[in-house]
Amino acid sequence: MAGWNLLIRAGCRALVAAVAWAPALLRPAAQGYQAVLLDSRSPSPWSGNAEEPLALDRVGSGPVLLQLLVRSKADYTIAFRRLSEIPESSPESIPEQLSALKQSFYQPSSDELDGQWTDWLGRWRTEISANGDLRATSAAMKAANPAITWREWLIAPAYEQAAHGDTGAIQELQAVFRHPYEALPPGLAATYDRLKPREFFNAGGISHYSCSS
Repeated sequence: MAGWNLLIRAGCRALVAAVAWAPALLRPAAQGYQAVLLDSRSPSPWSGNAEEPLALDRVGSGPVLLQLLVRSKADYTIAFRRLSEIPESSPESIPEQLSALKQSFYQPSSDELDGQWTDWLGRWRTEISANGDLRATSAAMKAANPAITWREWLIAPAYEQAAHGDTGAIQELQAVFRHPYEALPPGLAATYDRLKPREFFNAGGISHYSCSS
């Protein structure tokens, strides 16, 4: 269930376009799942008409994007949120967006990979500009891709402290996750909007969530 939830919430249209059979199989389910997962008061990336696409699954963008994310060992939550912050200035701003996108990478990016990202970002931006509105697309993506997400390695210290009578971290978590789609102040972002530290990789009980419940 967690993997399906990630598929829907973190760029479903880009991911289902990655393989030939996925759109026909997953898109109807995604559309039905939308009403449950998305707040009806927020704009949806699936709303509107065919003339207002997010352009992630057009001109081959979806498959290429997935390949780039995999090769970059990207954190999908962070990556799609950074992609949501589409620059509205000239194409010269693409290096700036790529720099921000690299905050989601778990490994250094090579010059070759940087070039492929730059090419994809340029084509994607051109597609959006030609078929829609950069600002509206950015707003729709931010409404579907949270700024932060629940991660066990972030939460475990809070309930361990609470077990010893210190509920300060729990209260901070409640405040932070009350509005997960809103950008955090720099101080909180340094804690909650970041890659998993190396010491938590493969750490028993906190590296990943399970779906056993």
